[in-house]
Amino acid sequence: PDSDREILLADSTGTAISVSYNGTELLLQGPDTVANFSRVIATVSYNNTYARPGNPDQRERRIEFVVNDGRNDSIIAVSRLTFVGVNDRPYLDISGDSAGVDNEVIFVEERAPVVLVDSRMFIIEEDNDTLAYAKLQILNIEDPGM
Repeated sequence: PDSDREILLADSTGTAISVSYNGTELLLQGPDTVANFSRVIATVSYNNTYARPGNPDQRERRIEFVVNDGRNDSIIAVSRLTFVGVNDRPYLDISGDSAGVDNEVIFVEERAPVVLVDSRMFIIEEDNDTLAYAKLQILNIEDPGM
């Protein structure tokens, strides 16, 4: 359901097996020994790189495995993949294009207020389109209004 963001992978290093993936189907192409096919099939992995609000689609995936000896297909073996959602922390960068996430400004006493954040600042929230709050706090105040 997440199209090109879902990937099946396999490692065929040290075998005569070629690996190709077309977006929905992983093909392990021989000929090679049963032992080598077993070894390569044991490396099959799944990845989903879709991390946007409401994604990835967390419905169960069924991955069907079939082998063929040149004449007959095996029975179908199924791997059922269940998703566990992760709530990634938001990312805040108040320095914009500058290195790091912090910003440095100079305030001159008896002058106008200064903007503390670069105009190119950004927030990334992978899991939602909303935030609950923003908290700003002055630390180590030198002159508490004596």
